[in-house]
Amino acid sequence: MSQTTERRRYSRLELNLPVTVCTSDGQRVEGRLADLSSGGVSVQLSQADVVLQDEAVEVEMQFGSPGQLVGPTSIEPGVVRYRREGRVGIEFNRLRMGQVA
Repeated sequence: MSQTTERRRYSRLELNLPVTVCTSDGQRVEGRLADLSSGGVSVQLSQADVVLQDEAVEVEMQFGSPGQLVGPTSIEPGVVRYRREGRVGIEFNRLRMGQVA
């Protein structure tokens, strides 16, 4: 029996916070942040089929305690790297949506 060890480039922090994913055509999809790293996020979306593989998106996040979200909303540009069972993985980048081919 072999055991597969998952190797990740960045450490991940498991979270359960509201998030909005903005697609390149202007749609806004609500969801919950599942985990966060400096390289990207995993998000459980209400309508994951709206977000396409390799699509440039923006992720809107606000941090704090449940019912007491504080601070400004963080908006991070990224690219959808996977879609599985209502969950999408988004890799952060420093380009704006119009700059991604």
